[in-house]
Amino acid sequence: MRSLTWLERIISVFDLRSEADLTEIYDVIEKKWPEVLTKRWQATVRKEIETHCRSSANFKGEEIFVWVGPGRYRLV
Repeated sequence: MRSLTWLERIISVFDLRSEADLTEIYDVIEKKWPEVLTKRWQATVRKEIETHCRSSANFKGEEIFVWVGPGRYRLV
């Protein structure tokens, strides 16, 4: 069975709620997938969100997340 990507893991957090802040996202990932955590895994999560959030300076493609407020996002 193939492993989930970081983006797939982040999106799955939103299956449980309509909006989430980074702390909530980190908590869920930490509990559900402790085996994939690296030293910089939280930075990877932020990068994935920013890459897929139009309001981010780091936006690079498909919009998946919408910025709701400081550190808070929802799915498009």
